[in-house]
This record gives sequence, C-alpha cells and structure tokens, in this order.
Amino acid sequence: MSSNDFFAELGTEWKQARTLDLNQPSLVQALRSQRRQLWAQRLQQALALLSLVTALFFFLQPPAPVTLAAGAILLCAVLIEYWYLRRYRQPVTQWNDWSPEGLLRYRERLLQAQVHGAILVFVSTAVLLAFTAGLWVIAHFDATFAATNFHKLFTACAVPVAAVCSVIFGSSLPRNRKQLQHIRSMIADFAKNDSLV
Repeated sequence: MSSNDFFAELGTEWKQARTLDLNQPSLVQALRSQRRQLWAQRLQQALALLSLVTALFFFLQPPAPVTLAAGAILLCAVLIEYWYLRRYRQPVTQWNDWSPEGLLRYRERLLQAQVHGAILVFVSTAVLLAFTAGLWVIAHFDATFAATNFHKLFTACAVPVAAVCSVIFGSSLPRNRKQLQHIRSMIADFAKNDSLV
C-alpha cells in the first residue's frame, strides 16, 4: 500500500469517526495535558498579578532610577504575559474538539504555546540579566545605593533563576520545534489526502 493510499484510507476513517472512546490513550493523554495547561495558566495569572502589584509598589516609592526601571520592566512583563496567555495558552485550555483531527490540531496548539513560552522565557532572562547589570552600574556610581547591598541580593536571586530557566527551556525548545514541524506536515498531508477522498 502506498503512502497516498494509507492517508486516503485514514482520511475516510476520520470522516466516519463520530466520537472517540474516552479510554483511548491519545485522548486520555490530551485531556490530562489540558488539565496541566489549565493549572499552568492559573499559575501564570497569579504571577502576573503579583508582578502588577510589585510594579505598583515600585511606582509608589520615592522616584529613583532603580524603582522606576523596575516598575516599568514589571509592567511590560505583565502586558507580555497577558498577550501570551490570550494568544497561546487560552486556545489550549479551552480546546474542545476531540475528534481525531482535533487531537492533532490540539497537539499543534500545545506545541506552539510551548515554543513561544520558551522564547518568552529567554527574552525575560535576558531582560533580568540586563537589569541586574544595571543595578551593578548604579551601585558603582552611587555609594548610598551600594550600601544597601540590594544589587548583591538581587544578583544572588536572579542569576540562579536565569541559569535554571535557560537550561530547562533551552533543552526543550529544539525538540518542541521539531515536533511542531512534524505535526504541521501531518496536518498538511491529512488535509491534502482528505480532499482526494
């Protein structure tokens, strides 16, 4: 049997499939994955709210370069987080097409969210390290700020977080991109063969 015949037959089976067995492994895995994504979305919303409160706290402090920069960075982070949640995470958590083709498209959306989430983590890590470097520059020129040791405390927290995030998301990004390309080629093949049936 040629690959075209296989995809044509599979396309016919998809058209005939009205519902899926809830015990089917791929569906069970997808529903489990969707629940995990919902918890991740709630965690991201809580972190975004915490970032917003912290940004407002910085803006309410006496004006200083550090507090204004920190407030502005956190406010930008909140806006980017909101955009990411609406654009990538929400379609995954609200997905309700569990047909065979829907499962494939769900996987595509999930991988898109993971790829863009990893890219956002890399950008956030770069901003975090740039802000940390800025704190050291300010401490070098401002003896009063240097006496607070805030830059050292912030560095002790920021650098390990940046390193861990880079390792975790750096290792998964190439794999997720490759899987996303594979899923997209499968969707294109199924669509092409579906039109032939």
